[in-house]
Amino acid sequence: MTLFTYHGPFARVRAIAWSPDSQRLASAGSDQPVQVWEIDTGDHLFTCLGHSDSASAVAWSPEGKRLASASNDQTVQVWDANDGHKILTYTGHSDWVNALAWSPDGTRIASASADKTVRIWHATSGKRMFTYRGHSDWLRAVAWSPDGIRIASAGDDQSVQVWDAQHPSVMPQWHHFFTLNAYHGHSDRVIAVAWSPDSQRIASAGYDHTVQIWDATKTAKNHIFTYQGHSSGVHVLAWSPDGKRIASGSGDGTSDGIDNCVRMWNTTTGETIYIYRGDQGAVHTLAWSPDGKRLASAGKGSSVQVWQAR
Repeated sequence: MTLFTYHGPFARVRAIAWSPDSQRLASAGSDQPVQVWEIDTGDHLFTCLGHSDSASAVAWSPEGKRLASASNDQTVQVWDANDGHKILTYTGHSDWVNALAWSPDGTRIASASADKTVRIWHATSGKRMFTYRGHSDWLRAVAWSPDGIRIASAGDDQSVQVWDAQHPSVMPQWHHFFTLNAYHGHSDRVIAVAWSPDSQRIASAGYDHTVQIWDATKTAKNHIFTYQGHSSGVHVLAWSPDGKRIASGSGDGTSDGIDNCVRMWNTTTGETIYIYRGDQGAVHTLAWSPDGKRLASAGKGSSVQVWQAR
């Protein structure tokens, strides 16, 4: 059931994120600013201005006091989540920044870029700490494990790579992380990746129309199952806070596409629980509220829809 639709002061929405207390949403998109608004009332609270090109990702810090946004302008910017003023700008990438993730302790940010790297940097000072260079093509997704030990990254080389977020090896010119695991089950570019709440499994999705779940603790025979409910590219996915369900969004880019929807399904059996179509066209971003009660999703248009998750 759709609870409400927010028609904010923005163009196409490319990313959304819930505050840790499930009371606010941040959205970012092709019109560059990051918008923050209140869930219960739909009131627009403030706008974060500073990117010079489309924003591609937004994420709330674990303690809820900061926001980080990534952009095609090759930067990641960190904002005060109370009033939207800019805290710092990270400029370490040389191409579009497509994804970001906070460390669970809120001290670091991982940013993934079309420059084929993931960079880890200090969320307060902006100082670069380490660089991961294991991929051979654009990076589309990055996710920090809930236990803080590992990072998963994925992109156009069709692989998902898991690496140690704590113990990099020292190289002559840069720090490089140990690759712990690599998953090659997809047949096309990988667009989204998410950890299970217990940090044991990873779900990855992409243009091969599948979502695949695999055991992040194994380096061989790690495939658990493949969800094949979608008939077009899967752009985004989110694991429920209780670990029992996944919501995955897809679309073929046409207004009447049959797979322009969010599908919610059981993470153990793969059974589809229900399908949410709304009025959003192809689904490009979605987020599960931390309390597990609601989902927010957005597509080609300028609206964000918030709907009941159970």
